[in-house]
Amino acid sequence: NVAITGQSMAGKSSLLQHFLYTIRNDSFIPVYVELGKETFSSFASKFIATLLYNALKMQGDTAIGGIDDLLERAQKLLPKTTVAIRQVLSTIERKQMPEAYFNLLSLTSSLKDETLKSCIVILDEFHNVENFDIKNPFSIFGKVIMLQKDTMYIVSSSRMSAIKKILQEKLALLFGNFEVIELKGFGFKVAADFIDLKVRPLSIDQALKKFLISFTGGNPFYLDSICAEAKSISLKES
Repeated sequence: NVAITGQSMAGKSSLLQHFLYTIRNDSFIPVYVELGKETFSSFASKFIATLLYNALKMQGDTAIGGIDDLLERAQKLLPKTTVAIRQVLSTIERKQMPEAYFNLLSLTSSLKDETLKSCIVILDEFHNVENFDIKNPFSIFGKVIMLQKDTMYIVSSSRMSAIKKILQEKLALLFGNFEVIELKGFGFKVAADFIDLKVRPLSIDQALKKFLISFTGGNPFYLDSICAEAKSISLKES
């Protein structure tokens, strides 16, 4: 399991999206969910929809639509997982959120049994789990991970202190099971090459390039934004 931290706009989400769009491996099913300040029910809907869509895609069915449409398409291809999902939804309707949360995360194990494919669950802005209307959501998350041997988790957070506290305190028993990677700004050479790439076919003064790298801390988002604007202005004036 991997935990990715870094300042806001450091490129965490871009890195995860790049991984999802470029990986060419049919041996696992990716489940990417970006967490906002939302309720557990909202998260559960996104999780189930993403899980079903990617699982069906692996089965050769490129169905799209809401959860009901996806469940209908999955009934024949993934009957056991479909039953498990309906049970989760029923538990949510009964407001039994802790049980629903545990069983929601356990769906990947059900899918593994049925498809023989493991899942990689990617939870972007993982610290927002604390907004769920559930008592001790991280504790439940930890219990699920301890039981699952066939699911990999990649979590990310722009709140560096928050994610470290979550791993070291709320998921203390699992801290050794997470490789923590801090995503920092580009080093000078990479940042310089990045600037050259973004301003082509124009060029930029070396002193100004050094200033931009220092000013932005090598943050790819800010470098990209400044270079795009500078290039636009230069082309208009030339």
